[in-house]
Amino acid sequence: MRAVSEGGEHGSPTHDRVLSTAFDYARGIGRYFGSEKVCFLLYSLIRMRRPDHVIELGCGTGATAFCMAQGLCENDNGRLLTVDNEQAWPEMAARLPLAGLGFPTGIALGDYVQRVATQLGVADRLTYHKAEVPPFPVAQAALCLLYT
Repeated sequence: MRAVSEGGEHGSPTHDRVLSTAFDYARGIGRYFGSEKVCFLLYSLIRMRRPDHVIELGCGTGATAFCMAQGLCENDNGRLLTVDNEQAWPEMAARLPLAGLGFPTGIALGDYVQRVATQLGVADRLTYHKAEVPPFPVAQAALCLLYT
């Protein structure tokens, strides 16, 4: 399924079909990780601010990244760099089947993000990077910086 990057006005059948896919992912995974509301907020900020660059520190399962990348696709502008130290990934990956996601056991976070981004049609706007950094106090919250 391709992301809307041209001609997909809000409310059009194409826009709604693609958007519901990214948001359905966020809703499904968010029940288990608590990220669904933040996804919609960040998507809206991306659409309004139209940034050239977005940096997300703390990828988790990618729900916020996929919704932000969807917004960038719809803006037909911008790139997202999402960074994670992957320390929490083994625990999160073990909970993915609860959300009905059938990915192979032991899949690396970078591979998981790339596969889902490709399925959602937002891979051309999203780059994942593993960073060797110690955990920070707000490990549960992603920090997103929007700049032009």
